[in-house]
This record gives sequence, structure tokens and C-alpha cells, in this order.
Amino acid sequence: MVTGKGITYQLMQQEEGYYEGRLVITNTSNKPMKGWKITFDAPKNDVKNLWGGRLVHGGDKVEIQSEKGAEAIPPGATWAIQYGAAGSAANPKGCRVNGKPCGF
Repeated sequence: MVTGKGITYQLMQQEEGYYEGRLVITNTSNKPMKGWKITFDAPKNDVKNLWGGRLVHGGDKVEIQSEKGAEAIPPGATWAIQYGAAGSAANPKGCRVNGKPCGF
């Protein structure tokens, strides 16, 4: 597991040529998080499946956003997003949540 600022990443499943990763956002503020956007690089991989959000841009330069009309994440609560990618399992690089660096 990789821990960043308000987000964690964990490899969930790995097969030859395919893997699934899980990102968990934690609302560390004292206000509900009404919407969120996560961006990261997945070098030499092709992110194409997503659960728990909306895949705006897949491939190796990934952008994931909250679903339109999704409920806000309350302070201290978490939200999980899982994605599937073709390629060799690798931790996300250059991660950002709502434009701020994640720390990994």
C-alpha cells in the first residue's frame, strides 16, 4: 500500500498483462467534499475500466472524476475507486487530487 496526502493506493489483483488498483480518498477537511478529480500517470499501461467514479481520460495519462450528482464525501469519510489496466502493475506516478499533489 502507498499512502499519500488524503489518498492511498493498493494493488488489488495482478495477472499477466492486466492488473487492478484501488485508490481511497479521505476527506481531511472539515467541509463535505462535493466533487473530486484525480489525475495520475500510469507509465506503459492502459487504464480502461473503472468502478466508483467516472473515467474522463484513460490510457497512461489518467483523469478520474466523481460521478455527476454523486453525494458529497463527509469530513473524515472515505471513497474508494478501483480501476483495471492492461500492462504490468505499477504504482501511479504524479498523482494529484483536485489539483494538489498526492505525495506519490
